[in-house]
Amino acid sequence: MRTNNEINNWGNIPNIRNLQIAMTEFLTTQNFQMHITANFNRATTINNGRSKLSEWAKFVDRKFHGRCFYKKPIEKRMFFAAIPEVGGFSGNLHYHMLVKLPGVYENFSEYASDVWRKLNRTGDMCIQKIDLTKGDPIRLVRYDMKEVRKSSGYENIVFSNELNYGHDPSIRNKLVEMTQEDNQEF
Repeated sequence: MRTNNEINNWGNIPNIRNLQIAMTEFLTTQNFQMHITANFNRATTINNGRSKLSEWAKFVDRKFHGRCFYKKPIEKRMFFAAIPEVGGFSGNLHYHMLVKLPGVYENFSEYASDVWRKLNRTGDMCIQKIDLTKGDPIRLVRYDMKEVRKSSGYENIVFSNELNYGHDPSIRNKLVEMTQEDNQEF
């Protein structure tokens, strides 16, 4: 067992590991229905990417919930976790998104892709349904988190409920609490 001095001298490795475990556990238990890769296909900053995700989410929520979508309870709206990655063939920023759609979202894939292309002329979206019975959730979460684990970029993960409309920091707060509880074991 490590002492507190060893942990402090070694950096925040136990904290990062606990955060990895908590984040993976949280994401795999959310019953996300869709997996999206949102590509910009050009150089984009994290801040610009976050802004584009916010705009995209507003358009999608408005389409399915009307112009007062932001007044709906957060659990009745689209929920997503968008995990950034820089790389792939182009070396550009793109997001891997895990999406939960409460209720009926007819033609979601077509509409979501169209909105993304309108907001990002060079962009595209690859949208797939997640098979909850075949181990897809854990496989997809592990794949989506691969770059975040390498760079400890957890602060760049975007949760839809943190965007400028209907701000609800409860998800990030819950993860911080889980991490702090796990740290008490050390």
